[in-house]
Amino acid sequence: MIAEKTSELTAAERRLLLAEVHEALGQEPFEVLQKAEAQPGGLAVLDRHVEELVPIVRRTSATTLEPYLAQILDEICNHCPQQHPCAFCSLRYEGNCVFYRYAGTIVAAIRRALREIDIGRSLDARKA
Repeated sequence: MIAEKTSELTAAERRLLLAEVHEALGQEPFEVLQKAEAQPGGLAVLDRHVEELVPIVRRTSATTLEPYLAQILDEICNHCPQQHPCAFCSLRYEGNCVFYRYAGTIVAAIRRALREIDIGRSLDARKA
């Protein structure tokens, strides 16, 4: 069984997902992460909402970033208090939205973590 919903991630799986994302972002230049931590759309928001990217990553197999960005805009940005009703977001405009600015890094990290989660689930299912 492959998890489609956030609620299907166990606490350990969520920790693994966040660890993989943080490790990937940790490879970005230090000043980039410092700036991201200080922003309203920074790492704290990422930690609270990173699971919302799981269904996007699971259902998308695009080799380019644009389909992921479109879904992030539709499914995450539309619910963000930083985005105005006209869809303008000063964080995105200034390059300070972690979700949007580092979408490629985050998506790749989530894909790696989900692969590991799925392998673990397959092994657990075989044992049972």
